[in-house]
Amino acid sequence: MSFKLFLVLIALAFCGKLENTFLVPKDQSQVTVSVKAGEPFSVEVEGNPTTGYLWFLTKQSNALTATNLEEDGSGAFTPQKVAKGFAGAGGRFNFDFVAPKPTNDLVEIELEYRRPWEPEAIKKVVVKVHVN
Repeated sequence: MSFKLFLVLIALAFCGKLENTFLVPKDQSQVTVSVKAGEPFSVEVEGNPTTGYLWFLTKQSNALTATNLEEDGSGAFTPQKVAKGFAGAGGRFNFDFVAPKPTNDLVEIELEYRRPWEPEAIKKVVVKVHVN
């Protein structure tokens, strides 16, 4: 691992939400984003783990490094703020990445919304990333 990538990973561990955060709209299954090489970025998707469904990273380009996956490959979950006493609220799953160097072509990230014990996803999202 390069020293620069190591520093980025350390910074991610101590920082909150990334400056380059891209929310995938609920009604879209594909988005394209542009990021700078070496700068961390985050992809967010809305979901509700109380239903048993989680967002999983199912494919990523070798040009990208995921930095915050759970052991099962799911993203980190942040619940939405709700009034005290309410349970079962949704929130956002986020997937943090860094691309150490520029790419000539778009690189892809694929996410699936499914229950861990079920093989079929109810939604899939493809994020195409241009790294410059």
